[in-house]
Amino acid sequence: MEYFCASIPIIFALLDLPTKSVSLSKSKVLLVEGQTDQEYFHYLQQHNCLEEKLSAEIEVVPYGGKDTLKNTLLVQFVLRKFDEVFITFDLDAEGDVKSALTRLGLKESRDFVGLGLSQPGKECIVGALPQRVLAAVNGREADLIMKLGGKDAGERRRAKEQLKQRYLEEFKRHSDYSKDELKEFTKMVRIINAKLSTPNKPMERTVRRRSSRPTAHR
Repeated sequence: MEYFCASIPIIFALLDLPTKSVSLSKSKVLLVEGQTDQEYFHYLQQHNCLEEKLSAEIEVVPYGGKDTLKNTLLVQFVLRKFDEVFITFDLDAEGDVKSALTRLGLKESRDFVGLGLSQPGKECIVGALPQRVLAAVNGREADLIMKLGGKDAGERRRAKEQLKQRYLEEFKRHSDYSKDELKEFTKMVRIINAKLSTPNKPMERTVRRRSSRPTAHR
């Protein structure tokens, strides 16, 4: 345990994260692409908007972009330092990171998942949001929408993160969502909890009973 705790600053220095942002009391980690995604999952932990909340046992940690996942040595190091790890990434980055993760022996849905839908503008966590949330923000943020199609990669990335934040703010404003509107979030949380959450029922152990039948001697 001492070695594990001593390794924490090294891990998060490599991930370019402040150590104080992570609780050392938790060893089940959900890696998410950025701080905005972290906010989404924290909200799903703290509010009863879904049938199944994201487990409070899980520490949600941003890793700072898809390039981190392509560093297989770093990912392998992190996997060894925590009891359980589940990795998420934006679906539009799947072509860049999925092969790197599978080379480490990780399996889709069991160890990692791409967030979003295979639709323009929805290939990230935003794809799980109710359509009315997207429509409300898109109607107000025409300038940011336009920047998504710009030539400057940095500007596109900033616009994407700003829109993610605007969508989250709009999502938080309402609580009258139907099950159907939240089905993508529900699916996502169930996959993650299946990997990282402690089962509600204790594991049953099979007790071998000594046979009462006498042993035959030859």
